[in-house]
Amino acid sequence: MRIAVCGAHNVGKTTLTEELLENLPGYTLEAEPYHQLAMSGYEFSENPIPEDFIEQFNYAAKLVSKSGSNVIFDRCVIDILSYLHVIDPGRNIQELFETAQTVIAGIDLLVFVPHRRTGFDTGPSDRSAKTQTPG
Repeated sequence: MRIAVCGAHNVGKTTLTEELLENLPGYTLEAEPYHQLAMSGYEFSENPIPEDFIEQFNYAAKLVSKSGSNVIFDRCVIDILSYLHVIDPGRNIQELFETAQTVIAGIDLLVFVPHRRTGFDTGPSDRSAKTQTPG
């Protein structure tokens, strides 16, 4: 299987992928495209720019297309496309979106790690309770 783990920044994707790797014999881990590119010498801008995210997107797409089975991906093209859209909302991303759909078709399991909020509404069982406020 090809497993991709996605979600916002700093929600535990890498922790989850490392735990999956420990518990799935025969699997390999593809680290986050940002880290792989940085290790290979790509110089990212001090402040995020669209071109950096496009480079990561293309790299992530290539990782999936060249991978075999039994791979865990720390990050997915969806994450990177989302970040690109946030920093450059006026950019036409239709072509990248179509590429993302093709890439995702090659993923067997897509795992979304949600952002955990603390001190607020935690779900359906908390709906009838008084809303908590931080602090």
